[in-house]
Amino acid sequence: MGKFNERLLNELTEMSKTEALTLQVQFAIFNKRLNEFYSDKMGVIVKNFDDQASFYGKKTEDCIDSKNSIISKYNSEFQKIYDARKEQFYNVVAEIQEMQGNQKIAMANIMKVNAEIEDLADSSAYKEYVQNKAEFENVVNTTLNKAEFDKYSALLENLKDPFDSHYKTLYALAEKYDGYQAVIAECEKKLIEIGNAAVADFESIVKYRTAGVAIKKSNVFSNIINKIMSIFGGKARFDKEVVKKMESEIADVEKANNEVVDVVSSQTVSLVSRIEAARAEVNAAYNSAVE
Repeated sequence: MGKFNERLLNELTEMSKTEALTLQVQFAIFNKRLNEFYSDKMGVIVKNFDDQASFYGKKTEDCIDSKNSIISKYNSEFQKIYDARKEQFYNVVAEIQEMQGNQKIAMANIMKVNAEIEDLADSSAYKEYVQNKAEFENVVNTTLNKAEFDKYSALLENLKDPFDSHYKTLYALAEKYDGYQAVIAECEKKLIEIGNAAVADFESIVKYRTAGVAIKKSNVFSNIINKIMSIFGGKARFDKEVVKKMESEIADVEKANNEVVDVVSSQTVSLVSRIEAARAEVNAAYNSAVE
């Protein structure tokens, strides 16, 4: 049993390493996508603000407080969505890890039963079974005495193969392992869906302000006009046409985001519930098989 335990420990350790690495890669992909999207969209927002400041003849340092305030609010909204989707992602990962742990238990039990079968093949109990079976079959196949035939037929029918319970357990454990694997595969698909949903949520944050929206282009003539106009009420025009408008937009984003976060939280509860129900079905099938 010492070598068996050592082999089992090594195999389960390697499984754990592979599984942990896979989940780390999946989360790294999730983070990379959102970071790239965030960087791109925040760059658009900052450029949008700077372009419009330039159009109205404003220097960046003259409106830095308004700019920082708007950027901070957008950052908060991105973070809000990221936190909600990350929590959803982690909940699914936790379910996957729970099932992978159960798979390891099933694998350990499979290896244990296989070891028991190997031992049983050389046991006196199995040799006695083989001997009795051969004897009972010989009598049933050769006797002309009805009473003797009925007696040995009943003995043969009631004779239990020592391997039967082991094979039954092996099959049930293999089905349990595969059942968990099917649920895990669906969960891994769900992780991809969560990433896609997070990107869509990020897109909604900047739907009012993309590269082609609300950016007024300037030319030589408009630059001259705007420099003149900036002397007379430029700050008021900029505050009204840019700052107030962006603050209004971010207020709409905040309201919509709060609704999204509520929906995501509800989705997470429902998702975890469905996964746990699937796990329960796998366990129930196993329990029924070994009864």
